[in-house]
Amino acid sequence: MDIRIGELRHRITFERLSRASDGQGGFEIHWVELQSCWAKIENKGARERVFAEKIEENRIFLITIRNTLDHEIEMSMDRIKFGDRFFQIKGIEYVDERRFWIQLTCAEGVAS
Repeated sequence: MDIRIGELRHRITFERLSRASDGQGGFEIHWVELQSCWAKIENKGARERVFAEKIEENRIFLITIRNTLDHEIEMSMDRIKFGDRFFQIKGIEYVDERRFWIQLTCAEGVAS
């Protein structure tokens, strides 16, 4: 992978879905901050579809990070926060054999 450290200029935060009992038999959903790191965020395009009788736009991004994480990424439970934007993780690829670089395919938009 040919990437320079200077290209990692976006500060992102990994968040994990957490459920806590509400004391009435149900639960409340919270997002717990796991770890922040530097990343390279590239826009890879957009797509539209009809969902629930309305047009939904999803933008696809490729987010590259160094593997300095102290947790395993769980696609179904984790999301990425960048400023006031949120990205759902759709794919994880370890780019080299040493697992030094991780590329995450993410969607920004309505989660469905």
